[in-house]
Amino acid sequence: DGYPRSLSQAKYLDILLDKSNQKIDHIFFLNVNKDTIIERIEKRKILENRSDDSTETIIKRYDTYMETTRPVLDFYSKNPEFYEIDGSLKIEEITRPIAEKWLKKAMERASHGKNATMTEETPSEYVTQAEFALVDNLRIMSFLCIMIYTNSL
Repeated sequence: DGYPRSLSQAKYLDILLDKSNQKIDHIFFLNVNKDTIIERIEKRKILENRSDDSTETIIKRYDTYMETTRPVLDFYSKNPEFYEIDGSLKIEEITRPIAEKWLKKAMERASHGKNATMTEETPSEYVTQAEFALVDNLRIMSFLCIMIYTNSL
């Protein structure tokens, strides 16, 4: 699930953002290896009693995803706001760097473009609040994932 899933959709999104005077603030690539994906989806099959999560189906979906979405990843990886994160880690370990980058951008906006930096004194509740906003999107990462945030939030 998600958008964009093809290179043509990614290019179209850029056109739409440009027309509306918006830009992509963050691109998070959650890199998960194939074995971890299979393991997670097999657990989901048991937990959610899903009949459509056979190993054969998982591998077919993965291969299709890699074929159609890999060009999107290559397209966005040139963006300076592109961040690769190890998606095989625990949810808390994944959400923290995402939340920190997200919070840093919000702090920069709040300070009207001046450089805002996260320090040890930055209240941890801000990062925690941002993490909670992201956790629902990261409960089960089935496949490699590209998450894109724009300044239209």
